[in-house]
Amino acid sequence: KGGCPWDLEQTHESLLKYLLEESYEYIEAVELKNPKLMEEELGDVLLQILLHSTIAAESNKFNLESVARTLADKI
Repeated sequence: KGGCPWDLEQTHESLLKYLLEESYEYIEAVELKNPKLMEEELGDVLLQILLHSTIAAESNKFNLESVARTLADKI
């Protein structure tokens, strides 16, 4: 398919380090009590969720909508 070559090469496994990194960066922003940085880092975490959901959707396993629905059911 078309798209960014880097994106096309990614797997759930290859993206794990980025999810972890972005989560730690968010924790740091909270510890710094920096709302603007927290906002930015939450966006980066959300990007990771979007990437994982897109990969799963391409193989019909789950998608962003089903992730949101599962969360809504949980809470």
